[in-house]
Amino acid sequence: MRYYIMNKDTKVLFFDIPDNSTDFNIVIMGVYSQELIPRPIKSEDDIKSWLVMRLRLINRNDLANEIALDVGTLRKITELTNFISVTDAYWVQTDTITRHWSEISPYTNNLDSDIFDINYTRVKDKAGFRFVPFSYKSWGKENGTIVLYKRGYKESFVYAEYMASQLGIYLGLDVVEYRIKRTDNFLVSVSPCICSEATGMYSYQDLGGKNSTIQDLIDTDFGEAANISKKKLIDMVVLDFLIMNIDRNVTNIGILFDTETNTLKGLAPLYDFNLSLNAGERDDDIVTELLYLGGNQGKEDKLLEQFEYALNIDRDYVTHLLTKASSYTFTGTYADIANEVLQHQLKLACSLL
Repeated sequence: MRYYIMNKDTKVLFFDIPDNSTDFNIVIMGVYSQELIPRPIKSEDDIKSWLVMRLRLINRNDLANEIALDVGTLRKITELTNFISVTDAYWVQTDTITRHWSEISPYTNNLDSDIFDINYTRVKDKAGFRFVPFSYKSWGKENGTIVLYKRGYKESFVYAEYMASQLGIYLGLDVVEYRIKRTDNFLVSVSPCICSEATGMYSYQDLGGKNSTIQDLIDTDFGEAANISKKKLIDMVVLDFLIMNIDRNVTNIGILFDTETNTLKGLAPLYDFNLSLNAGERDDDIVTELLYLGGNQGKEDKLLEQFEYALNIDRDYVTHLLTKASSYTFTGTYADIANEVLQHQLKLACSLL
């Protein structure tokens, strides 16, 4: 059976798994469009991880685990999900069932509950690992717009995401705006999908930055994406420092691309702030212990190191952001902790000027 990686209605490449294969041994059988091959796919060895990641991007960890263990499920999962995502316009189909992009696009159709179902999430607690029936992330649509719901490990994490984005907006930065909503008895943050049929998004890791640092990214020449400016990266570093965001890594730094040509367009709006502003400080929970006790000093030192790097690049601009942030005050639930963090970080930053 042939499996086609599609970009909208354009065939990009096709692959197969030999009948005599004893493992998940994908073989690329032909390439239709070299320039449209998804950038994380450097060779046929990368296709499996690309497929698994696409399932994780729609929060189908249950299916991702199946495909990782059983090659026989590939056809079933392809027919069920077509490996669609909300980060681009790629998908997969077989030579036995022909579909068109207009039929399955998540941007123009309802989100199929069989695909975007809330799955069980593996969580560690005092008794070991257990599964909870509500995903900490799930996709939905509100008034025709795709949105991401994030429950967070604790409600304080939801408030942290909201408050951090509000500070970013106040500073005039390009950030995803989060709002708070209570749904199905859970408090969630709600944010619009960054991507569309015209604009997709790779993570910095997708582009080969797996072992790179934030400083490496600032120094990177992306060639065709000249508008990935140092200014926007400095915005990210300064905001993360001010909110003490301990979870910025190469998987949650987005690079936008044109879905028609696969050419890079620039840095995506900043997102993913739930592990910031010491959100877990008042939560007496094993998850909080795992996240916030032990090892965070190294992460805070890294934030300081990155901030000093940005300061050396453009001291005047960083000073401008600090001055503006100094007049900001968080309000509402958990605002006292958030303000303590902000004032502490501002004091530390000013000591370096």
